[in-house]
Amino acid sequence: MIRSGKKSVLLVLALFIFNSVSADNLEDGFERLKIFDYFKAKEYFEKSLEKKPTGAAYGLSKIFSTDNNPFYNLDSARKYILISGFSFKADKPKAIKYYSEFGINESAISQLSTYICEKYFIYVQKIDSVLLYDHFILDFGSCSESENVIELRNAAAFRDATKINTSEIYKMYAKTYPDAKDFVRANELYQQRLFEEQTVDNTISSYETFIANNPDSPYKDEADRRIYRLSTVRNRVGDFASFARKYPSSKYSGDSWRQVYSLSMKDYTEAAFNKFKQNYPDYPFAGELETDYKLQNYTFLPVEKNEKWGYINEEGTELIAPQFDDAILFSEGLAVVTLNEKSGYINKSGKVVLPLIYTEAESFQNGYAIVLVDSLYGMINRKGEFVIKPEYDELGDVVEDVCIAVQDGKSGYISKSGKKITECVYDLANEFHDGFAIVAVDEKHGLINTLGKFVIEPLYDELVSISRSRMKASNNDKWGVIDMNGNTIATFIYDDIGDYNDGLALASMNGKYGYIDEQGIERIPMKYKYNSTLMNTGKFSNGYVLLRQKNKTLLADTSGAIISFSGVEQYGLPGQGLIPVMKNKKWGYADMTGKIKIQPKYDMVESFHNGIAKVKSKGFFGVIDSTGASVIETVYDNVIPQENYLSVVKESKFGVLTKNATLILPCAYRSIDLIGNKILRGVNENRLIYVDLSGKIVYVGDRE
Repeated sequence: MIRSGKKSVLLVLALFIFNSVSADNLEDGFERLKIFDYFKAKEYFEKSLEKKPTGAAYGLSKIFSTDNNPFYNLDSARKYILISGFSFKADKPKAIKYYSEFGINESAISQLSTYICEKYFIYVQKIDSVLLYDHFILDFGSCSESENVIELRNAAAFRDATKINTSEIYKMYAKTYPDAKDFVRANELYQQRLFEEQTVDNTISSYETFIANNPDSPYKDEADRRIYRLSTVRNRVGDFASFARKYPSSKYSGDSWRQVYSLSMKDYTEAAFNKFKQNYPDYPFAGELETDYKLQNYTFLPVEKNEKWGYINEEGTELIAPQFDDAILFSEGLAVVTLNEKSGYINKSGKVVLPLIYTEAESFQNGYAIVLVDSLYGMINRKGEFVIKPEYDELGDVVEDVCIAVQDGKSGYISKSGKKITECVYDLANEFHDGFAIVAVDEKHGLINTLGKFVIEPLYDELVSISRSRMKASNNDKWGVIDMNGNTIATFIYDDIGDYNDGLALASMNGKYGYIDEQGIERIPMKYKYNSTLMNTGKFSNGYVLLRQKNKTLLADTSGAIISFSGVEQYGLPGQGLIPVMKNKKWGYADMTGKIKIQPKYDMVESFHNGIAKVKSKGFFGVIDSTGASVIETVYDNVIPQENYLSVVKESKFGVLTKNATLILPCAYRSIDLIGNKILRGVNENRLIYVDLSGKIVYVGDRE
């Protein structure tokens, strides 16, 4: 018994000595920590970690979470604060009291844990990588910042996906992050890039394959439109007919058939109608042909009699008796007429086919017309059905099957079928061209596609189309050039950039200008003196441009080579093989070798076009031919060459001459315009006159 008692005493004594050493290590660790002796403190804490895990792990976490020592490591800090927290929950009251002497309690552990989480959260935000965010979510998942980190991780992953910008990466993103805020946008981009990738060669077969493989794609209609455009790009009758027959279910089949008719019927003779019916027995609108044949031969001219409007033909024969308060020209077989302040539509038989119920009505274009109901605009089809309800403050013309709508000061897009492409959310909206439109939101400009999705986010102060595949963009008052994917082609260093012509665009910088190509490369150096008028006058035309240097005009080609002839002071743009040149302060014309062909004797000349050119002498304008012979004497205030005649101006009144200078209408009219391709209409304060291009008077009427 005595021996047994001695053994018990020895065992207790050994345990006391061990615990004292352990307690000393922990206490020494915190003492060393107070004086920032991190090496010794870490050593003491590691020695006591097995026996005193709550306190030792807490101390180690303090060391690893402090950034002024070589052991700084937030992952280790997180590891040890978790150990401390778990151990503390299992500690007995005596141990808890013991640890409290070192300031360790549940609150302190929680505060340190929160501090580590916050610090690591700041760190991962700074690095901003998916890998680090995933690490935080995995190893710091219980931190309060975890939800924010998940959002940041998803956003970073989406950003990385947009840099790769393939359909596969967007598909992977959507599958990996189904709860992400950008999930919907990723799916949209997936559909967009899938369309672009599968139709990258821009061929009919690629669009056909795309529709077959992706029947539910939101880009199916766009593929259909592009098949139509590519199939009919030459604007030939046979191409339209082939498209209509090959793709009868296309939304453009009807449009294509109408183009077949429009292009086939040039003269509307009986023979032409019979030939059309023979060539196209499957024409789906055959019922319209007979009536059209009887009336399409006539040009319907609005005339006024006793304050009522009707129509005559080009022979002066009355076709529709005067009965309306107003009447305008026919378009697509229908004309807008007004009676008692309400407008509607009549056909060429004079029958009202769409009732006079509209506040205003516009002419039909491609089967649709814009109308005003009270104070709001909508769009109707030829049946009078509203394809776009009258609920807009403004409504633009249909361009590429889409029109711009304005509501409460904001603009949006609607298809001609009435489907909303976007809500009215834009500060500015431009018409679509080749499937894209420039818009502005909050004073920033971007580019959308026909689905209303941004292909270039609104990042620019201004954005302007300067060719089919290039846009000029500005930020911070500097301009650059970008492509249709938003890639920078020419850096943002220019004061302004003009349109591309002949593959070159004017670019100005620091009061000088030169020309850049469609790859953004400077082709003509920035050494010519710039002024703002050059944005209109400094464009290449038929391979040439005029350069301004001091008080002299130089002629250059697209390589930048200067065309210079001996004794010539100034140049104009070549036209039909003749170059306007100035010698001794008078203008004439030289050929492309510099040989004078028309002696310099004019105060001003313009380039030749269609065999004639406008010239000025002693303050008045006339026209000469390519031999220098006078076609029209220099007696007019202005001469405006038209395709089939010449408009002339005297004392702000318009007249018309034939190309051979025969008088058709004297200079007595406020306005003159061509109706169809053979009738001129002259209007002044008290007279309306119609004449044909030979000068034969069709109608003269006094206006009330």
